[in-house]
Amino acid sequence: MLRESIQTSAGERSGMTSAAAPGPAPDCKHPAGVFAPVIDPNRCEGKAACAAECPYDVFVVRRRERADLPGLGLLGSVKWWVHGGLQAEAVNADRCHGCGLCVKFCTSFPTLFEMIDRHDDQDAGRLTPAQQDQVVDECFQCKLCYINCPYIPELHERAIDFPRLMLRVDAMRHANHQFSIRSRVTDTVMGHTDLLGKAATLTAPVVNKLIGAKQGSVVRKAMEVVSGVSGVRVPVFGS
Repeated sequence: MLRESIQTSAGERSGMTSAAAPGPAPDCKHPAGVFAPVIDPNRCEGKAACAAECPYDVFVVRRRERADLPGLGLLGSVKWWVHGGLQAEAVNADRCHGCGLCVKFCTSFPTLFEMIDRHDDQDAGRLTPAQQDQVVDECFQCKLCYINCPYIPELHERAIDFPRLMLRVDAMRHANHQFSIRSRVTDTVMGHTDLLGKAATLTAPVVNKLIGAKQGSVVRKAMEVVSGVSGVRVPVFGS
């Protein structure tokens, strides 16, 4: 399912040329050529989010020599070295429509397209199950991509709904028992919020002690072993 859906997207992306590029998508603010994106090499970290999100192939991310970046400062040089010399370039700046899709979002998209771009034919069908799972696991259903995407079912014939696709793949993995028993039990228990709340109310003194345990403590670590919920990275709520 994931392979078929992203293969279509990758095919459209790789086959797009300057002559065949589509007109402005519904959310794009300007016709092509009004604005030319400028990349600050001191801030670019080569994460490829801009290249993954842009529907017009404005950007590419590739390794660049330090000598080709004369304006790079000390901090920028450190970033360039840490990220293996990867820098974004606006190779098709004349296609930019000023939609702003390139400046945000999660890691799922850069991961997805980086994996696809490893293959000359950009065939999403070459992704291994483990690679597909990585893309799905990196999506945390914030739905920012859906809110900003000009190709959602309500706006475009491509009818792309990335968050729903991730949920469907996750559901398939559950149905095919691709998760551990601990993970399945935890999800089942956590999913019954009313029942969980009643049980916690009946055992409030014990539950309060467990929840109030210090982060990283033996109690929290034991809870992590049993439930899979982190014993360290626990949110703190205001009273």
